[in-house]
Amino acid sequence: GTMFKDLGHSDSEITVSTASVGIAWSLKPFWAPLLDIFRTKKFWVLAMELTMAALLGVAALSLHLPNYFHMVTLVLWVLAFASATQDICVDGVYITSLDKTQQATWIGVQGMCWNVGRIFATAAVVWFAGTLKSGGRDAKTAWAMSLGLSAAVMAALGLYHYFMLPTGTVSRRPKDAAEVFSTFW
Repeated sequence: GTMFKDLGHSDSEITVSTASVGIAWSLKPFWAPLLDIFRTKKFWVLAMELTMAALLGVAALSLHLPNYFHMVTLVLWVLAFASATQDICVDGVYITSLDKTQQATWIGVQGMCWNVGRIFATAAVVWFAGTLKSGGRDAKTAWAMSLGLSAAVMAALGLYHYFMLPTGTVSRRPKDAAEVFSTFW
């Protein structure tokens, strides 16, 4: 919202286009059971982190297009579903990798990381864009560079998790999607 406002869009235009982006986290129980059919939870965490890095890069590159507003909004939608999927699988990794005592410890670390991420996204990225604008960059370039910084940080986190994140135990995989849906219902 801050970026779009800085780029000259009205509050109503921003609200109409971005208000429903958060619905992905409400809908995640509908596809979460399907993730166990394919690969490991670690795979999904890494795949979604790299997907989010790529999408942030696409958003950064899109800012100089004539129809950037609609393109970036679409990217935000896809990014929300990637983020919700990553969230599902991060929980699964620590639940299947750690005993109850370790889970209690790491849920605090996970919560802290979530809050640091929010501060990064809403303060550091905005500050960086503002600093670039104060240094003479136009708003679109400043925001593109800020989104590029976000993409680089997300890619670095994905690389870190490649080496540091445990795979977690692989539970019995559902036989097929019909079994997933049967269990879900």
